[in-house]
Amino acid sequence: MPKKILLVEDDEDILDIMNYMLTDEGYEVLRSNGEDALAQAISEQPDLVLLDHRLQTVWGADICRALKADERTRHIPVIMVSAAMNVEATAREAGADRVMLKPFGLLEMLALVAETLP
Repeated sequence: MPKKILLVEDDEDILDIMNYMLTDEGYEVLRSNGEDALAQAISEQPDLVLLDHRLQTVWGADICRALKADERTRHIPVIMVSAAMNVEATAREAGADRVMLKPFGLLEMLALVAETLP
């Protein structure tokens, strides 16, 4: 059974590229623009969440805090993705397991995903 990854990203181009690369590697990919990310994580129980820090209607750090505060989702590793300066501190404070800085290489993304998956 393939590992399930929830992609939380509001840039459709980035979302499509990440989706393509992860699907090509054999992962099952779920997509979210942020607003339904917590509900989707609870219902789908992904093996990993790739979470953009700056979304149009919500902050990724807020989603991460909610995921880590909920007993149904706290076990799911979260990789926070951002181009923001000093995102590492924000990600740590929110409970993210890893950080991936934009711009990132697609091979770098795949390696980090593989390292982080349980």
